[in-house]
Amino acid sequence: MSAVLFWWLEARWKTFQDAYYGRIDAIECHFRGEQVLPSALQIRASWYENWNGGSRKRLWQIMIWPHVALLMPWSPRLLCCCMRCCGPA
Repeated sequence: MSAVLFWWLEARWKTFQDAYYGRIDAIECHFRGEQVLPSALQIRASWYENWNGGSRKRLWQIMIWPHVALLMPWSPRLLCCCMRCCGPA
């Protein structure tokens, strides 16, 4: 059970990080001269708009990312637990 909670927590943190990517892209485009930013001081507003309340759909998408679902230290424990619970009787 603890492995599932850590998996959920890791995915939840990734949703917070993921919300910054839109603003980072906009800032990089601005410095390449491809786009003009309407205002430089809108990081929080941009983050909240992209995070969108942390939708469940986005959370599930992030939970199945390979580096979230498979490469975490607790993954073998979760696999063993699932095999024990769902394996042959």
